[in-house]
Amino acid sequence: MHRLFLLRGRPLRLLPIRIGGSHRVAVFCKRDVTTMKQNFSAFKNIGWAASVFLCLLALLVGLAFAAFTPYSGPIVRGGVQLDAAPATPAPTADPMAQVGGSGELVTLGETDDAGQSYIDSLTFLCDSSMIGIRDYAILGEQGSMQIWGTSAGNLSVADLPSCTIRYPGDGSEISPVDAAMVAKPARLVIFLGSDGAMLTDEETFVRNYSDMIRAIREVSPYTLVICCSASSVANSYAGSDGLTPNVITTVNQWIRRVAAETGSYFADTASAVDDKANWLIGDYASSNGKSLNSLGINQVLSYLRTHAVQ
Repeated sequence: MHRLFLLRGRPLRLLPIRIGGSHRVAVFCKRDVTTMKQNFSAFKNIGWAASVFLCLLALLVGLAFAAFTPYSGPIVRGGVQLDAAPATPAPTADPMAQVGGSGELVTLGETDDAGQSYIDSLTFLCDSSMIGIRDYAILGEQGSMQIWGTSAGNLSVADLPSCTIRYPGDGSEISPVDAAMVAKPARLVIFLGSDGAMLTDEETFVRNYSDMIRAIREVSPYTLVICCSASSVANSYAGSDGLTPNVITTVNQWIRRVAAETGSYFADTASAVDDKANWLIGDYASSNGKSLNSLGINQVLSYLRTHAVQ
C-alpha cells in the first residue's frame, strides 16, 4: 500500500522497491515528477523542431543546386493554339540557306514541276492582286487555310507596321508576324506591292517590307520566304491610284532590293501574266483591270510549281 506524507508542505509518495532481497522505500516528490514530464516534453519538442529544420535545410540546398545547375535535357515551350488546321512542318534543312541578306539577289530558276504537293506546302500573304486565290477558293476549302490577307483584300506596304490580316484558322484579326508565330509556315510566298504603290517612297517601302520579313524570321526561323514580283495592270485599267506599267516596274525593283537585303528568294511571277510591254494580259485580269482572275492565279501557281524551292 502506498503512503503519502508531507515534507515541508510538499506531498510525498513512498513507493516500495526490492533491492537485493530486501525492501527499500523510494521517495518521490509530486512536483519533481511533474518537472520530469515537462522536461521530457520539452526535449521531444526540440527533437521535432530540429527534424523540421533539417528538412527545410535539405530542401533549400536542393533548390539552390537545381537553380545553378544547367539543364541538358529537351526544352518544351508553351505556345498559342488557335482553332486552325495543323501547320505544314517547316523544313529542318535549307538547300539555299536564307541568312541575313548578303545583298545578292537569289532569283528562283526553272525546275521540274514540283506538283500539287508543293503548292500545298505554301502559305500565301496577298494583296488585292492575288487575293482571288482566297475569294475564288482556288485551292479548295482546306487550301484556304494557307492564305493570309485582309478582310477587304487590299494590303499596302505602307500599312505593314500596323496592319492585321484575317487569320484563316479562326477568323481573328492578327498581324502577319503573329500569324507566322502561330502557324510556323514552311514556305511563305508574299504578293505585295501594287496596293498603294503611289503612296510611298522607296526607302519606306523597303524598310516596312524588310522589317516584316525579319520579324517573321524571329518568331518562325525555319520559314523560307519568297518575295514575288507584282503583276501589272491591264491596258484598260482606269483606277484612280495612278498605277501604270512603269510604276509597277519601279515597284518590282524595290521588291528585288528587299529580297536581296533580307536574304529571301525572288520569284518573277509577274512574268507569267504580263506581256512584253509589261501590261497585264487581258485574259488574266479581273473586271477591275488590276486583280488576277482565276486563270491568272492558276498561271501564277503553275509558275511557282516550276520554279520551286525544294
